[in-house]
Amino acid sequence: MNQDKKQNILNWFAKADEDLYATEILFKHDPNFVLNVIGFHCQQSVEKYLKAFLIFKEHDFDYKHNLNYLLNLCSDFDIEFKDIEVGNLSRFAVDQRYPDETYEPNLEEASGYLEIAKAIKKLVRSKILFD
Repeated sequence: MNQDKKQNILNWFAKADEDLYATEILFKHDPNFVLNVIGFHCQQSVEKYLKAFLIFKEHDFDYKHNLNYLLNLCSDFDIEFKDIEVGNLSRFAVDQRYPDETYEPNLEEASGYLEIAKAIKKLVRSKILFD
């Protein structure tokens, strides 16, 4: 892998980790107040990790926020992505930014989103090996 590609993937990892870190801080502080924000950052982390995997595989993708679309593309390269269930996590990408479209998950749902994001991080990082 050339250095530019490696750095690009590392940049995607860094941005995904920032979202995951923000989520963990929100959970520690006062999760009940910002559950939809937790959903947003979990969605963003998952999206960025999946896109990093596609970049690693040198597969073009549309800049959509739909996680099922990205998972389908990833599963073309690795069957482990096929069975991942993200539920309605994609809805947090854009809809949550506007007051008339806000969905407020409960604490259990938000906790599940964090687990999904952590699992995607673990899976993607296990698939991308740098020279």
